[in-house]
Amino acid sequence: GDTRSERDVDDALDGVDLVVHLAAMPHRDAGSPYEVYSTNVVSTFNVLAKAGARGVRRAVVAGSINRYGLPLNVHPDLIPAYFPIGTDIPVDVGDWYSLSKLNDENSSKMAWRYWGIDIVTLRFPNVGTVASLSERSAKMTADPKSGLSEAWSYLDVRDAARAIEL
Repeated sequence: GDTRSERDVDDALDGVDLVVHLAAMPHRDAGSPYEVYSTNVVSTFNVLAKAGARGVRRAVVAGSINRYGLPLNVHPDLIPAYFPIGTDIPVDVGDWYSLSKLNDENSSKMAWRYWGIDIVTLRFPNVGTVASLSERSAKMTADPKSGLSEAWSYLDVRDAARAIEL
């Protein structure tokens, strides 16, 4: 189904106790700026609004480290305000994907406030397989500055799945 469709989401929520929302365009370059932003924001809002209205009490949402804006920023020389990166790090959004992830978190806050649905948004860094992350690690070892904006972070897809499960 299409997570932007009210009907598709309604159908998908029949009989569910909790929601795991992972449907998103996962990168700034996954489509046009309009496609990436509108797909991500409308999907998250629609899924959480429909779940909340149905009385679903818990949700997990795939967030992104890009929510604070630096990893895909148009100004590549920006660096995090501090290390380790924390939940209150200053935001400097310079691209539509990061803006979508920031606004997804705003949708989560609103859904919690309005419907009382408990939502965990996991700010995933670069998620991949062992092979792809080994390549990324080698690149960051050779050029440490290449990983600076993400605090040299990456996550094995199996660990991401386990975090969602928990």
